[in-house]
Amino acid sequence: MKFFIDTANLNQIKEAQELGILDGVTTNPSLMAKEGIVGSQNILNHYKGLDILVNNAGITRDKTIAKMNIYQWRGVLNVNLKAMINLTDTF
Repeated sequence: MKFFIDTANLNQIKEAQELGILDGVTTNPSLMAKEGIVGSQNILNHYKGLDILVNNAGITRDKTIAKMNIYQWRGVLNVNLKAMINLTDTF
């Protein structure tokens, strides 16, 4: 069984690692902001580097493209495409 935690709190990450149960950490921007971690350099400084970047964000709208307004369509593109490109380019 693989165990991943969704947190930006280093103490929680260390605790899970010490228990020997941690296979990975998923951290989203809102959790990082909650911990006061913003900006790519601060992320690298906080976590002491980056080994793997998983671009796994995605949203859907329960509509076909023809039924979406431009703001809904832009939202889908911003998360599903633009965020992946920005994160990959940053790191």
